[in-house]
Amino acid sequence: MDESRLLLLFLILGFLLLEFVCPLRRQQERVSWPRVFPVVSALLHGLCVAVLLLAFGSTWSFASAAGMAFALYRWLLGHGVVQFGAGVAAGLAVELIGNLLGLLVIWLTNEHYWLELPILLKNTLTLELLVIVLAYIAMLQPASRIIAAMLQPWMASLTGKDDGSLKNAGALVGYLERSMILTFVLLQQWEAVGFLLTAKSILRFNEVKGANHHARSEYILLGTLLSFSISIGAGLMTLLALGKSLA
Repeated sequence: MDESRLLLLFLILGFLLLEFVCPLRRQQERVSWPRVFPVVSALLHGLCVAVLLLAFGSTWSFASAAGMAFALYRWLLGHGVVQFGAGVAAGLAVELIGNLLGLLVIWLTNEHYWLELPILLKNTLTLELLVIVLAYIAMLQPASRIIAAMLQPWMASLTGKDDGSLKNAGALVGYLERSMILTFVLLQQWEAVGFLLTAKSILRFNEVKGANHHARSEYILLGTLLSFSISIGAGLMTLLALGKSLA
């Protein structure tokens, strides 16, 4: 079992080294024929998979078939991301998750773990894990809509349509903020929650200080307090659902 896990770790390590450490991707932007690089990259990844499988005792037939399959899968995945016109961050996330899932499929097939997969999933997807996942999901779009609805009556008090902020940056800040607060509450690190509130308050004060920004400062303060209140409340309810003490 330890050797099996070691193979999985080596497969992931090899992928990460080729994908992010190898200078092949950085060289793609410096030449006049960049279309060749996805093919070369896919072949290198496939070769890495085949070599690692052989090193851990797999047969030549399976190692070569797995290497070619992963090379083709990787190229198709990258080509599909480009064709669908996904953004840089979304495309990187899709490629990363997709490639890791491909490696997981190869590993499960090599180790003959498919029959044990339902048992593994049953033992992994516990009630505690599902409650925590639900809490994190609730901190994303549902929480954002609730905050936006509660702040709607004060929107008319704000003047100016463009304040120079980044597109969708506020929503992303809210997602990260509420996820961090939920994590701190689940870990019962109340000092970290206080530190985060203090840090954000200082940043926001420097942004909106001045007599001409009184309405905006109150609006931002309301949004911050609502975000923190919802996150802390969700964290406390999650702890209660898990049967943990709030002390």
